[in-house]
Amino acid sequence: PREAEFSLRHGSGRWSDAPPSPADLAVPKSLRPPLDRPVAALGLRSTAPHEATAALERHFSSAFSYSLVQEAGRSGADPLEEFLERTKAGHCEHFATATALLLRSVGVPARYATGFAVLEYSRLERAWVVRRRHAHAWTQAFVDGVWTDLDTTPDGWPGLEAEEVPPWQPAADLGAWLRRQGRRALREDS
Repeated sequence: PREAEFSLRHGSGRWSDAPPSPADLAVPKSLRPPLDRPVAALGLRSTAPHEATAALERHFSSAFSYSLVQEAGRSGADPLEEFLERTKAGHCEHFATATALLLRSVGVPARYATGFAVLEYSRLERAWVVRRRHAHAWTQAFVDGVWTDLDTTPDGWPGLEAEEVPPWQPAADLGAWLRRQGRRALREDS
């Protein structure tokens, strides 16, 4: 549907899902060489899982940037290798994929997760608004016996996404709100 309205309850970011499976440790052989270089540089093989997640958060926030525009890769180059070693810029899918695979390569079970970042509050509706541009990807890592959310996308990505908002968005939002109010009024009268 073009729009949906619902109530949502959420937790603290820790999940007690099913235990890790072999798939949560899988790394394709072809990706091992581009992963081995940052693993060695960051010393991830000799660290505990919670230290590895912290090291990856620091690494991606200090040496990488968020970008909505992707450079053309070298012909035949692996996209993961291009991201990790050359461009060092990408969107959330790049960071979530790289983080999950780097953790898996050092024996920390990890999953690629997708959903929405709830960032925009509407004073008019007195509710949170979730839009297509709020779609987001992150990693879930199995640390200390619990699945934990790990988002290594550098800070500032919501602001870059917001810059893409068309100038007519407030008028469209007001029109959508008025239509919803009209539909509610009609339902209450029936």
